[in-house]
Amino acid sequence: MRYSLENIHFAVLSLCLVIFPISVHAGVIYQITDLGTFGGSESYAKGMNDAGQVVGYSYLTDNRTVRAFQWSNGMLVQSIPFTPSIATAINNSGQVVGNAYTASGRNAAIINGTEIAYSSKALAISNNGVAVGSYDPGGAATHAALWRVSNLNPFNTAPLDLGSLQQNSLQYTSQATGVNDNGVVVGWSEILASAYQVTTHAVVWENGQIRDLGVLANPSWGVGFSKAMAINDHGQIVGVSTAPGNINAAMLWQNGQVLDLGNLSGADWTQANDINNLGQVVGISGNSAFLWSGGVMLNLNDLVPNLEGWTLTEAVGINDGGQIIVNGIDQIGSMRHAFLLNPVTVPEPGTLALVMLGIATYFGRQRTNQK
Repeated sequence: MRYSLENIHFAVLSLCLVIFPISVHAGVIYQITDLGTFGGSESYAKGMNDAGQVVGYSYLTDNRTVRAFQWSNGMLVQSIPFTPSIATAINNSGQVVGNAYTASGRNAAIINGTEIAYSSKALAISNNGVAVGSYDPGGAATHAALWRVSNLNPFNTAPLDLGSLQQNSLQYTSQATGVNDNGVVVGWSEILASAYQVTTHAVVWENGQIRDLGVLANPSWGVGFSKAMAINDHGQIVGVSTAPGNINAAMLWQNGQVLDLGNLSGADWTQANDINNLGQVVGISGNSAFLWSGGVMLNLNDLVPNLEGWTLTEAVGINDGGQIIVNGIDQIGSMRHAFLLNPVTVPEPGTLALVMLGIATYFGRQRTNQK
């Protein structure tokens, strides 16, 4: 049977329109990998490095006990030698931080499997080995803390106390949540907003100084709050703040200005959890995981073609390769799993149509030459 060139063109173009309709988001979609569990019904991702290694925690078969995990190359293994335990971050050298209840029955920050200090938490680690979190300085409140991994001794290594916004700092809590490779630390601190009201403000610690990042707007029902969650190597900071309309909004602090990243349709609150060095932001908006890239907020559930009954509820990390870690829930709410999303480039519909048209033209000419 012989086909005319026109018929081949029409068939290929029709196929392009069917497979890649104009309404489909062009650019990137994601392949999804379920990271599994340690036998229980739930696992949660907390951090990731540029190699795609993921850390977090999973319930054991009793669905009560949690154990820190590290996932890489399809394998889920224990990452902290204590139970219960939670792994919160991993850097590009594979150094893992977190916290656990130790044999003494007390909570301690864990760095590279070593107990660091009682009543403390390690939440983030830079690629050059600076870990941050919080510890108990012996007052009424915990304080943001910093440890340098290269200087760690056995248990009870004293951290650098980063302090808080209040002069009487032992009465006010602070926490460090992120650190970049330049040693700049972000987090939040309690602050006395009035004679009787205490709130939290996003802060940055740099060159031995703490700076208040403020809030987007003070809500009509009281004082506003904000928290910084992560910082990239360019000094861009993301987190959450009260915004006009008495909602919590995902925020980007850069160059001395604060940007409201918006929200997904129907969501009344949004929080940014991480930012990579490309300026891409991930977080949670309402009950959905989001990606903010190029000034546009996208629902990650719309960018994963094979969710198979899962809803991605929160994105917690994004690396410089564009990989994203998310947590999701199944349709009946009985299971919660950690997932890794790998980006796959999809050609623009028009570009793909031109490519297919070129292929069709080539084969059409081949058939014409064979006549």
